[in-house]
Amino acid sequence: MLERGIKGKDVAAWQTFLKLQGFAVTIDSDFGPGTERATKAFQARNSLREDGKVGPNTLAAAKTKGFELPHDFGREEDLIEKPVTLPAPSNLEMFAGDRIVQINRAKLAKVAPNLRNRADLFIAAAQAEGVILQIVQGLRTFAEQDALYAQGRTRPGKRVTNARGGQSMHNFGLALDLAPVVAGVVSWNEALYRPFGKWAAAAGLEWGGDWKKFKDLPHVQLPHLPPIPVLQSLYRNGGLAKVWAAV
Repeated sequence: MLERGIKGKDVAAWQTFLKLQGFAVTIDSDFGPGTERATKAFQARNSLREDGKVGPNTLAAAKTKGFELPHDFGREEDLIEKPVTLPAPSNLEMFAGDRIVQINRAKLAKVAPNLRNRADLFIAAAQAEGVILQIVQGLRTFAEQDALYAQGRTRPGKRVTNARGGQSMHNFGLALDLAPVVAGVVSWNEALYRPFGKWAAAAGLEWGGDWKKFKDLPHVQLPHLPPIPVLQSLYRNGGLAKVWAAV
């Protein structure tokens, strides 16, 4: 059970879920009064006993909306705080002025507004576990996409995409690539991307690591997007604004 006074990853996951559901809550890994109030509001919305605790009935209701705790619920060892590389901030503003935050904000300013909002939740979920993420790719032009497609084909390098210009969700501002920052440097260690699926689910995003044919570990995008031909048509008839209005 999660209740007032408990701290840790499970609390951060629950807070992220509540925020995604539209409740006012700070993601700080600490089950305090604000989280208790938001939990009661969630319980009221779902006709549950309003005790402000995440017990079996509240958890079952949350699971119907896609929520999953990052651990086996209620294990004693999960309530023991683990050392982390960085403190868990309450929100992105605690890193105001930081180089990585400035990079992320610049990238987010060029993508669809609903992707921007969900990316904030994704980044905050990672921060709650002591992981700082940097956005390495947001909106990508058609020309940039063609150049990337040529890599490993007509240009040196490893193949990193099967999409030509106009065939990637990046070309329409609907996707992001993110990477963990270790000791101030972006890391491509695949082991560090394992939690991405959990954070993406909590933020309502689709993760490229779940794809069967071409796994793309750094990649997240808005879920349930229209097919590429539909996006191309929207883009031709109104640019990015038309695409973003449709999704």
